[in-house]
Amino acid sequence: MKKIFFTFLLSVCLIPQIACCQSNDSINAYDNEYNAALEQLMSVSGAKTSLASTYPVLMQQLKEGLSEVPEEVMQKLEDEFRKYFFDKISELYLPIYKRYFTLAEIKEYAAFFDTPLGRKVAMTTPSLMKELYEAGREAGIAIARKVLEELKAKGYPVGDM
Repeated sequence: MKKIFFTFLLSVCLIPQIACCQSNDSINAYDNEYNAALEQLMSVSGAKTSLASTYPVLMQQLKEGLSEVPEEVMQKLEDEFRKYFFDKISELYLPIYKRYFTLAEIKEYAAFFDTPLGRKVAMTTPSLMKELYEAGREAGIAIARKVLEELKAKGYPVGDM
Protein backbone atom coordinates (compact mmCIF):
# COMPACT_ATOMS: atom_id res chain seq x y z
CA MET A 1 0.00 0.00 0.00
CA LYS A 2 2.83 2.38 0.87
CA LYS A 3 4.49 1.62 -2.49
CA ILE A 4 1.28 2.36 -4.37
CA PHE A 5 0.73 5.59 -2.43
CA PHE A 6 4.37 6.65 -2.93
CA THR A 7 4.19 5.85 -6.66
CA PHE A 8 0.93 7.80 -6.97
CA LEU A 9 2.36 10.75 -5.03
CA LEU A 10 5.53 10.73 -7.12
CA SER A 11 3.55 10.66 -10.37
CA VAL A 12 1.30 13.51 -9.25
CA CYS A 13 4.36 15.58 -8.34
CA LEU A 14 6.19 14.81 -11.58
CA ILE A 15 3.32 15.47 -14.01
CA PRO A 16 3.54 19.27 -13.66
CA GLN A 17 7.32 19.10 -14.05
CA ILE A 18 7.06 17.02 -17.21
CA ALA A 19 4.32 19.28 -18.57
CA CYS A 20 6.43 22.31 -17.75
CA CYS A 21 9.45 20.90 -19.56
CA GLN A 22 7.36 20.00 -22.58
CA SER A 23 5.79 23.43 -22.51
CA ASN A 24 9.22 25.09 -22.33
CA ASP A 25 10.41 22.99 -25.26
CA SER A 26 7.33 24.04 -27.21
CA ILE A 27 7.90 27.69 -26.28
CA ASN A 28 11.56 27.45 -27.27
CA ALA A 29 10.65 25.81 -30.57
CA TYR A 30 8.03 28.50 -31.20
CA ASP A 31 10.51 31.27 -30.29
CA ASN A 32 13.13 29.75 -32.55
CA GLU A 33 10.68 29.51 -35.44
CA TYR A 34 9.42 33.03 -34.76
CA ASN A 35 12.97 34.38 -34.60
CA ALA A 36 13.83 32.68 -37.90
CA ALA A 37 10.69 34.12 -39.52
CA LEU A 38 11.52 37.57 -38.14
CA GLU A 39 15.07 37.32 -39.47
CA GLN A 40 13.60 36.42 -42.88
CA LEU A 41 11.22 39.39 -42.70
CA MET A 42 14.02 41.77 -41.76
CA SER A 43 16.11 40.45 -44.61
CA VAL A 44 13.49 40.64 -47.38
CA SER A 45 12.01 43.93 -46.16
CA GLY A 46 15.33 45.74 -46.29
CA ALA A 47 15.38 46.33 -42.52
CA LYS A 48 18.70 44.50 -42.18
CA THR A 49 20.23 46.71 -44.85
CA SER A 50 18.95 49.81 -43.07
CA LEU A 51 20.35 48.55 -39.78
CA ALA A 52 23.66 47.77 -41.45
CA SER A 53 23.88 51.40 -42.50
CA THR A 54 23.13 52.69 -38.98
CA TYR A 55 25.94 50.74 -37.31
CA PRO A 56 28.80 52.70 -38.94
CA VAL A 57 27.02 55.97 -38.06
CA LEU A 58 26.75 54.85 -34.44
CA MET A 59 30.42 53.89 -34.37
CA GLN A 60 31.43 57.18 -36.02
CA GLN A 61 29.61 59.09 -33.30
CA LEU A 62 31.48 57.04 -30.70
CA LYS A 63 34.80 57.74 -32.44
CA GLU A 64 34.09 61.47 -32.44
CA GLY A 65 33.25 61.35 -28.74
CA LEU A 66 36.35 59.30 -27.98
CA SER A 67 38.86 61.17 -30.10
CA GLU A 68 41.74 60.26 -27.75
CA VAL A 69 41.33 56.55 -28.58
CA PRO A 70 43.53 55.52 -31.55
CA GLU A 71 41.73 54.81 -34.85
CA GLU A 72 43.04 51.23 -35.06
CA VAL A 73 41.65 50.45 -31.59
CA MET A 74 38.26 51.89 -32.53
CA GLN A 75 38.28 49.96 -35.82
CA LYS A 76 39.01 46.72 -33.97
CA LEU A 77 36.16 47.43 -31.54
CA GLU A 78 33.84 48.28 -34.43
CA ASP A 79 34.61 44.96 -36.10
CA GLU A 80 34.33 43.09 -32.81
CA PHE A 81 30.96 44.52 -31.80
CA ARG A 82 29.27 44.36 -35.22
CA LYS A 83 27.85 40.87 -34.55
CA TYR A 84 26.87 41.88 -31.01
CA PHE A 85 24.98 44.89 -32.41
CA PHE A 86 22.90 42.76 -34.78
CA ASP A 87 22.31 40.03 -32.19
CA LYS A 88 21.22 42.63 -29.64
CA ILE A 89 18.90 44.34 -32.11
CA SER A 90 17.29 41.00 -32.96
CA GLU A 91 16.94 40.23 -29.26
CA LEU A 92 15.26 43.60 -28.67
CA TYR A 93 13.01 43.42 -31.74
CA LEU A 94 11.67 39.90 -31.06
CA PRO A 95 9.38 40.70 -28.10
CA ILE A 96 8.17 43.88 -29.79
CA TYR A 97 7.15 42.08 -32.98
CA LYS A 98 5.60 39.26 -30.92
CA ARG A 99 3.43 41.82 -29.15
CA TYR A 100 1.89 42.89 -32.47
CA PHE A 101 2.20 39.95 -34.88
CA THR A 102 1.61 36.21 -34.69
CA LEU A 103 4.07 33.83 -36.31
CA ALA A 104 1.65 33.30 -39.20
CA GLU A 105 1.37 37.06 -39.71
CA ILE A 106 5.15 37.49 -39.72
CA LYS A 107 5.38 34.79 -42.39
CA GLU A 108 2.66 36.50 -44.46
CA TYR A 109 4.38 39.85 -43.98
CA ALA A 110 7.66 38.37 -45.25
CA ALA A 111 5.84 36.72 -48.17
CA PHE A 112 4.53 40.15 -49.19
CA PHE A 113 8.11 41.25 -49.84
CA ASP A 114 8.47 38.44 -52.38
CA THR A 115 5.83 40.14 -54.55
CA PRO A 116 6.68 42.89 -57.06
CA LEU A 117 4.97 45.52 -54.88
CA GLY A 118 6.72 44.18 -51.79
CA ARG A 119 10.12 44.46 -53.47
CA LYS A 120 9.28 48.02 -54.50
CA VAL A 121 8.25 48.87 -50.93
CA ALA A 122 11.51 47.40 -49.61
CA MET A 123 13.57 49.36 -52.14
CA THR A 124 11.81 52.70 -51.70
CA THR A 125 11.10 52.73 -47.96
CA PRO A 126 14.48 54.14 -46.82
CA SER A 127 14.29 57.06 -49.28
CA LEU A 128 10.59 57.53 -48.62
CA MET A 129 11.11 57.64 -44.86
CA LYS A 130 13.96 60.13 -45.22
CA GLU A 131 11.84 62.43 -47.39
CA LEU A 132 8.82 62.07 -45.11
CA TYR A 133 10.99 62.88 -42.10
CA GLU A 134 12.32 66.01 -43.80
CA ALA A 135 8.82 67.09 -44.83
CA GLY A 136 7.58 66.56 -41.27
CA ARG A 137 10.53 68.50 -39.89
CA GLU A 138 9.86 71.40 -42.27
CA ALA A 139 6.17 71.39 -41.32
CA GLY A 140 7.12 71.39 -37.64
CA ILE A 141 9.47 74.35 -38.12
CA ALA A 142 6.80 76.28 -40.05
CA ILE A 143 4.20 75.62 -37.35
CA ALA A 144 6.64 76.61 -34.60
CA ARG A 145 7.36 79.91 -36.40
CA LYS A 146 3.64 80.65 -36.76
CA VAL A 147 3.00 79.86 -33.07
CA LEU A 148 5.92 82.08 -32.01
CA GLU A 149 4.67 84.91 -34.26
CA GLU A 150 1.19 84.57 -32.77
CA LEU A 151 2.53 84.60 -29.21
CA LYS A 152 4.77 87.58 -29.99
CA ALA A 153 1.81 89.45 -31.53
CA LYS A 154 -0.12 88.87 -28.31
CA GLY A 155 2.75 90.35 -26.31
CA TYR A 156 4.23 87.20 -24.83
CA PRO A 157 8.01 87.05 -24.46
CA VAL A 158 9.21 84.29 -26.79
CA GLY A 159 12.92 85.01 -26.92
CA ASP A 160 15.08 84.17 -29.90
CA MET A 161 13.91 80.68 -30.73
